[in-house]
Amino acid sequence: MKPTVAVIGSGMAGVEAASSLIRHAGDDVNIVMVSDTGILALRPFFIYPPYSKLFRNPARTHLDLRKAAGRRGIELQQWQADEIDPISRVIRGNGHSLPYDYAIVATGAGMRPAEVPGLAENAYTIWGFEDSLKLAHAVEQMIVRAKRGERQRIVFNIAKYNKCGGPMYEMVFMTETHLRKQHVRDLFDIAFTTAEPAYIAAFGAKLHEATEREFADRGITARHSVDLKEVQPNLAIFADGSEEPFDWMIGFPPYIASTTFAGLPVDDRGFIQADMSTWAVDGTERLFAIGDGANFPVKQAFLALGMAGTVARNIADDVAGKSPDDRFTPLSMCIMEQFDSGLYAQVPLVWDGDGSSPVAVDSVRASDYTVRDNRLWQVGKMGMYMTMVAQMGTFHTFHEGAIWSAMEKMIKGMEMVTPSPV
Repeated sequence: MKPTVAVIGSGMAGVEAASSLIRHAGDDVNIVMVSDTGILALRPFFIYPPYSKLFRNPARTHLDLRKAAGRRGIELQQWQADEIDPISRVIRGNGHSLPYDYAIVATGAGMRPAEVPGLAENAYTIWGFEDSLKLAHAVEQMIVRAKRGERQRIVFNIAKYNKCGGPMYEMVFMTETHLRKQHVRDLFDIAFTTAEPAYIAAFGAKLHEATEREFADRGITARHSVDLKEVQPNLAIFADGSEEPFDWMIGFPPYIASTTFAGLPVDDRGFIQADMSTWAVDGTERLFAIGDGANFPVKQAFLALGMAGTVARNIADDVAGKSPDDRFTPLSMCIMEQFDSGLYAQVPLVWDGDGSSPVAVDSVRASDYTVRDNRLWQVGKMGMYMTMVAQMGTFHTFHEGAIWSAMEKMIKGMEMVTPSPV
């Protein structure tokens, strides 16, 4: 009988893992995806609803995977998995039970705004689609008040233990651009605060400097290394004693794992402990954790896709009787949306081996560290996203294959014709 590979979760990491298994293992395995929704939520699109009505329709930000799974030979079971027995190799939840030969956990991350007293009650937070719609309404109210002549102050914040601050940088720049396009920018004071030791700290000095310059050019007051302690009505209070008054506050809360599986090794925030070169869960066999639910210090879709490919290729080799030898080498790629331009970064990363300290730019691969700033990158980002929708929505790989190879060549060409901002 063909071995069963269970993929738990229908987020971007889980979908890419299933797609890569089809590509590399084909008919040699049975692929079963366990998802409580059967929906792929395209989180990278969640930054757009406050500024574009086009993306307020969930049909453009969520993909129903059920038909595509059937067409690609994937069995999609719709239930919530909450227990994994790595000894018996059984997944359980909601009265269901699924034996497996290999399992990939891709259940993602969640937010815990309650860690900062008053944050949920006195600020808008970003994470889910509904959060984005609420913020869209708030942005509309900001503009209405500004057109009445009211001066307003917006404070953006990335809290301590947040594992991926990139979307908040996008939102502060997009907000500033949107206010200019609405001809009300002069009636707003904008402040940005983050607990990170530098702007987008994990991605190195080049991106920090480019971001710092962007803040200055846009007239945004920015501070890093400030830990948000409490949010009161119209007042943010920080651990160093400083305060930021506001009319509107937009916060990015601390991260936690979205699902905790009893008996699996996890860190203090619920992220599954796994070998960061193979993503095999510590102390288990044929069980892997990938994406935001695993213990890599930075949570980002591009990194999650790389993890998914590594695990799928190694499982395919093992099934074929070959020695699995694929190793994950973290390379991040991001395009920071600004609504009037795009800030591109390719960042080779290295960690300390056990995940106990933040990642850093890998000096051995320093030649791969690239930062560019140009309107062309904004257009390129949207093209990349549309390709992602077409590929992932039909369970075809996005991060590998002919389409990705062509995209890599296009990116290299764009790097050559766009200037470095620093």
